[in-house]
Amino acid sequence: MKNRTLGTIALLGAPFLFISFQFPATQSDALGDSSISSSFGLLYLLGWMCSIYALYRMRAAGESLVGKVLLPALLISLAIACTSNAYALVFPQDKSGLYFYLDLFWPISNLLMFVTGVTVALANKLPGWKRFVPLAVGSWFLLMASCVTLFGRTPITGTFLGLYATFAWSLMAVMIMETKDKRQPAPKAAKLIYSAEKRLPVQTV
Repeated sequence: MKNRTLGTIALLGAPFLFISFQFPATQSDALGDSSISSSFGLLYLLGWMCSIYALYRMRAAGESLVGKVLLPALLISLAIACTSNAYALVFPQDKSGLYFYLDLFWPISNLLMFVTGVTVALANKLPGWKRFVPLAVGSWFLLMASCVTLFGRTPITGTFLGLYATFAWSLMAVMIMETKDKRQPAPKAAKLIYSAEKRLPVQTV
């Protein structure tokens, strides 16, 4: 898929975390999962995955070992988080050990997103302001930790975090849509082209 397609899907998914927080499992836990919130959360995760796949295609995290491994690791973490939401959608009352460990990949994914944001900013592969957008998205993890510590898992926390997620993830989606696809030759093809250019005779006028 092209960047515009991936960005469009991501943009459509951006508001769903905010929407999911409107349907908590209990009024005392505004961030808790219910069957309805899990379905909206799943849509949000799918849009997020499209954004990360686009960043991977753009090699936004750089060519270092960390940059090459980080985005695939985040995609795997998000896929497991999707499994968590699917499980909660089918078994909303089951809070067993399996659900607990699957659900851990929500905060793990947000932590990896923060690390991704820092890595993309330092790699400087995206032009201008665009390289700081993933960091703005990843900062949601720090805001979440701060809000839960200060206000608890209250409706105020859910509303603020949901609105911030809508803005930040939408910004990343638009950034991806506005970044042109770059078609790069495969490594073997690039070597063949380079070898052919070296063998061509130099013409002088």
